[in-house]
Amino acid sequence: MEKKENEEGLDSRKEVPFMSTLNVPGVVSTDGDNQDTKSINEDTVSRRSYFFEQQEGLLPGEIYYDKERPRWEPYSCILSMVGFSVGLSNIYRFPYLCFEHGGATFLIPYMFFLVVCGIPLMYLEVIVGQFTQSGTIKAWTKLVPIFRGVGWCQCLLPLLISFYNNAFLTWALHYCVTSLTNVQLPWIGCHHDWNTLNCRDIPPDFEKVNVKADQLRAGAEYFRGRVQRRWKSKFSNDSKIEGTNITNQFGLGVQNRLGLGTPDLDMILYLLAVYVMLYFFIHAGLRFKGKGLWFTVTSPYLLMVILIYRGMAIPGAGEGIKHLFSITDWTQLGKTETWVAAAEQTFFSLGTGAGVHLTLASYNNFQNNVFKDAVATVLIDTGTSLLCGTIVFIALGSIAFSDGEEIGNLFAQGPDLLFEVCSDFWGRVPGADFFAFIFFVMVFFIGFECTIEALSCSREALFEAYGEWFERNGKTRWVFINTMLVLALLVGLICITRGGLHVFMVLDKYTAGIPFLACSLMMVIAFSWCWGLRELCDAAEAMTGNRPNIYFQISWKFLCPIVISIIIILQLAAPTPAQYKDRNVTIVFKPSIQTFGQVYAHLPNLFVPLGILVHMFGSREGISYKMRFLLGMSPNYLHKEILETGTGCRTKVSHYLYCGDCPTCLTRKVKVAPQEEFGTKPNVPEINIGFAMDSVVL
Repeated sequence: MEKKENEEGLDSRKEVPFMSTLNVPGVVSTDGDNQDTKSINEDTVSRRSYFFEQQEGLLPGEIYYDKERPRWEPYSCILSMVGFSVGLSNIYRFPYLCFEHGGATFLIPYMFFLVVCGIPLMYLEVIVGQFTQSGTIKAWTKLVPIFRGVGWCQCLLPLLISFYNNAFLTWALHYCVTSLTNVQLPWIGCHHDWNTLNCRDIPPDFEKVNVKADQLRAGAEYFRGRVQRRWKSKFSNDSKIEGTNITNQFGLGVQNRLGLGTPDLDMILYLLAVYVMLYFFIHAGLRFKGKGLWFTVTSPYLLMVILIYRGMAIPGAGEGIKHLFSITDWTQLGKTETWVAAAEQTFFSLGTGAGVHLTLASYNNFQNNVFKDAVATVLIDTGTSLLCGTIVFIALGSIAFSDGEEIGNLFAQGPDLLFEVCSDFWGRVPGADFFAFIFFVMVFFIGFECTIEALSCSREALFEAYGEWFERNGKTRWVFINTMLVLALLVGLICITRGGLHVFMVLDKYTAGIPFLACSLMMVIAFSWCWGLRELCDAAEAMTGNRPNIYFQISWKFLCPIVISIIIILQLAAPTPAQYKDRNVTIVFKPSIQTFGQVYAHLPNLFVPLGILVHMFGSREGISYKMRFLLGMSPNYLHKEILETGTGCRTKVSHYLYCGDCPTCLTRKVKVAPQEEFGTKPNVPEINIGFAMDSVVL
């Protein structure tokens, strides 16, 4: 009966011979019937860790396998990974950075960081998630307990990003509803209550219009006067701002004496609608979300194809695309700012280091091909950035052609690029209501799916690690969800005020930089050096049957740590304050709002030293600090052995000198792992692997 249950727990995986117990490394099993001598030769045994032996009911390496853990439906994992990677940064950050740094010139450092860091780090993250079968907090506790604080950091970072991104979703939802409920789009005329004397009508069918330096198009005035309430109208009860000169209205918001202002009722209702949808999607669970992914993730690509096809028919669209894919300024490659911006966009767009991909991969079957998932996610994310850039530059090229302006005079930073420039373009196209609607639906779906993945993975990681404590104290799962949504609502309310766009820009500036880079750096060092490059490659081989090639091994061991460290040093050596570029005006925010953004973005990083202190100085009577450090650097499946022997392989220099399957590291050929490498003593009795999953986390 027990054997039958074990077979059912394997699902559809292939049958393999197994052993009832696991030998401690250095002790040779004398039971020849329990070993598959045909599949294990001297070379592979010499470079495999002992936890890849076969155990009853499990495939080789499945020491963390949990047959009761929910599993993804086919292709659901990769759809979820794409859903998180493809976010709002693909839509408004990538096109702006391309324009700012020489068009296709920016793509050169961007592709460099994708190849050197993006793909290897994505592959590393999903290997760890699928192998440990745990969310980000528990995965770190299992493999490198002393750095469990990185797991806390990775759990909080996507939460903080989703908090302010929900303001963007609120604006997008407002434009979607407005496109459906109005006979004529309200952002193409200057006869409304929110318009100023400096408003310029948007002519239909791309008729030529001359816009003076002190004028704003109707689309810009709609976003600023109606949606954000930057000046006096019947939609705002703030004190009247004297003067109608548009140059005085650039700085309205946190820079103005009136401060942030208060959110308006209709925008609050849109924000609440966003959170109601998030609440039900997060509560729906893994199975329902897996089915809904096919719609929420794939539908934006269909809408992109429609928009590009329609936009290409507008005169001037080709010039806009040419501006995106042509190298306009080679000198940008010699500027540090270009390389730093490309690195930031690579890590922020892919979401590597945030722990979300790790948590998503933990719901895979053990033998899922994580390599294909990682590479496909990176390629799809990069392709999406190019598609979104194409849509934006089509709009810029068409407007510039019809109005006789330079594209540089039309470009805006941040959300303004979509809600002012692109709304202007789709308001001119014949059938404007329909095309404006599908454009903002596309924007909403991309941002909404990214937010769902961030909130869901953070919730699952927290509940998985500390859910029992909450339940013992009378709390339930809904506490996590409601706490996250309430905090997100408060940040969202700040971002939808009159000065909220400036708060959004500051938070976006600082969270997209060092936090992602620091998490990625700690992740690659901890897993390739502390846990070990040999163990990491063994885990990938046990799951997929293929060992990572020398390119990934060298990238994990050397290239990624060195490249990321250089980028962080460059950022710290020459920090750039958060600023907001609006046409020819550049606003540098006040020191107070700069400080708020830095504290907000770097708050999760404080949990890294906190986790180290908890591990080293927590209540563990009878264990020396040296032993605590060794246990913290070692995975928990070795803790019992280390406590019994008093040593481990992480006290040996050879563990850290292993640099991949190079000829030097493969010269040793032994039939069993040498005792001195694993720190074991002769005549150590056999122990059952079950202890690793049931042991108390140290």
